[in-house]
Amino acid sequence: MINEHVFWKDEAAKHFYLINEGVCELVASDEQTLIRFMSKGAFFGEIGCLLTGKRSCSVIVRTTTILHKIKKD
Repeated sequence: MINEHVFWKDEAAKHFYLINEGVCELVASDEQTLIRFMSKGAFFGEIGCLLTGKRSCSVIVRTTTILHKIKKD
């Protein structure tokens, strides 16, 4: 859904995501500072899954988006 969070900073990282369609926004912990826009072909969530176990920032859906979710296991 547009303007919904995919995940919040500091949540446990159990999945990483690939964008098939649409635009997501990577935002800093203050929920104001834009880090980057991501679109088709981009991926996110891998740092938490592979390195830290926690989310390093938040991701918000900005347009109608189709994501593929890959479980950490």
